[in-house]
Amino acid sequence: MHEEFFETGEKAEIMITACEGSITIGSWIRTLVGVKGQAFNGKMATIGHITLSSEGDLLLRVPEKTAVTIQQAQGNITIKHIDGDVTIKSAGADVHLNDVGQAIIDEAVGDVVVENINGRCVITHAQQNLTGRRLQALQAETVGGTAVVEYATGFVDLGDVGGDIALNTIKGDMDVKSGQAQATLTNLGGLNRVKVAGDLHLNGSVAHGEHLFSTKGTLFVDWPSDTPVRLVATAPVVENYLPLFDVAETAVADNLTQLTGHIEDGKPFLSLKAGQHIQLGHKPAQPPQPVRTTTKPQSPADDSVATAVANALTSAAADLDPATAAQLTDPALAEEIAVAINGQLVYLTASAASTPEKPVDSDQGPVHTKGKQAFTKAEKAVEKSLQQAQDSMDQTRQKLTPPPAPPQSPIPNLQPQPANDQPTSPPSKQPNKQTTTTDSRRHILQLLKDDLISIEQADLLLAALNK
Repeated sequence: MHEEFFETGEKAEIMITACEGSITIGSWIRTLVGVKGQAFNGKMATIGHITLSSEGDLLLRVPEKTAVTIQQAQGNITIKHIDGDVTIKSAGADVHLNDVGQAIIDEAVGDVVVENINGRCVITHAQQNLTGRRLQALQAETVGGTAVVEYATGFVDLGDVGGDIALNTIKGDMDVKSGQAQATLTNLGGLNRVKVAGDLHLNGSVAHGEHLFSTKGTLFVDWPSDTPVRLVATAPVVENYLPLFDVAETAVADNLTQLTGHIEDGKPFLSLKAGQHIQLGHKPAQPPQPVRTTTKPQSPADDSVATAVANALTSAAADLDPATAAQLTDPALAEEIAVAINGQLVYLTASAASTPEKPVDSDQGPVHTKGKQAFTKAEKAVEKSLQQAQDSMDQTRQKLTPPPAPPQSPIPNLQPQPANDQPTSPPSKQPNKQTTTTDSRRHILQLLKDDLISIEQADLLLAALNK
């Protein structure tokens, strides 16, 4: 790689007429210009004035007070840390300027990034995206892609922008003549005129004076509720959530609605126009919707519950008379109990799922959720039913135990017995309802003990038998 040095003094002016590769320029503290490349031609007609051309890439080291003019470059252009002005007539790829004086770019095929520009930045045509940070002033006539500008102490003037626009902290006046997509504007300090085709978001307040914001889509105005303002909003639909006074809403031509109002004696005046919708302020949050549940048993849980209920009723009816057993094993009764059990289970499950867990309080112990409270309630109900079943069985045993027989008199039975008389048949034993219920409870408790049914299912079965 060839390298050549030109003694220029503290100031230099460099003209690059043509470069078929990329150009990289940076500063150093020496008072000469160093040029490095594979195939370049350079000459200095007068002291400090250098002309260069190259068939490949160029790398230059220059004094800080150097001005650069590039007529044509096919590759990327990167220039950093020089106090002089930079002029680029035609760039065939990306352009990146950082910490330079005034910057003028006529044509850039790739992306353009300009940062820390100490003078005006003028861009005639950027075919791709434009990014500007910490600028004094920016003027861009045509941007094919997005335009992002952050922290400009002076004005920002954008002509035709094909992509989204994002402007943040612009202290000077701002003018967006034609944005083809959406725009987001935040912390604007000057007077503003913005026209875009997509949605427009205005965040924060603006300076005193008249401002125009216009869009073919929806206009969202996030204005501080305690900041004075006067406004006129015109759109097919206007929604107001700001604390405006003297609100007047009238219908105008072409199915448009115009809303006027103010907050205090507002000096900023907003003229808002939208082709679809204008929303002033934040829409209040919607309350949470209740969780809808169904008590209809769902498969496969309903099959297991129905089977457990049928088995319990069939086992309980084994020792009963045919009529009572037929009533207890009626499929309709089993289905009714199964539906009730599943309905309660669905309700408990939905309650536990729809209630968020509360954090644990280190001082007061864990905070129980509604799901856990429902489970504890069901568990206590089962314990109560178990106790009732035990009490009922004790009462049944007492009733079935015959009382002690009174002392027999030694008087013989003198009544004659018929010759061919058959022994008197004892009265037929009628099924005791209390005993049947107790046996059913015992069987349900046995199913619970064997983990064939859950606590909630046992509770509901015992409650059904108590009716």
